[in-house]
Amino acid sequence: MNDNPQLALFPDIVIIPGILAMLGLIMALLARRKHRNPWLWGTSGFFLFPIAIWVLAFMGYLCPMCKQALTKKQWKERICPDCGDLRTQDVRRAC
Repeated sequence: MNDNPQLALFPDIVIIPGILAMLGLIMALLARRKHRNPWLWGTSGFFLFPIAIWVLAFMGYLCPMCKQALTKKQWKERICPDCGDLRTQDVRRAC
C-alpha cells in the first residue's frame, strides 16, 4: 500500500471538478433549450447548481428572434406576440 496522503487526495481533485463540469453542462443545455445564455447558466450551474436549477426551472422560454419572454401557452403554440408564428417564421414586424 502507498502511504502517501497526497496520492489519496488525487481522485477527489479530479472527480469533484469533473462532476461540477457535468452539472454546468446540464445547466447550459437546459438554458439553450429555453433560449437563454448557455455560458452564463453553465457557469452558474458549475458553482451554484442547486440554486441555478431551481431558478432556471421556473423561468419561461424566450422568443428565439426578439428574446421577449413567452408564456407557456405561447411557447407550445409557437406564437410570439411581436414576431408572429415561429413555426413558419412569418414575421409581422421587424424585431
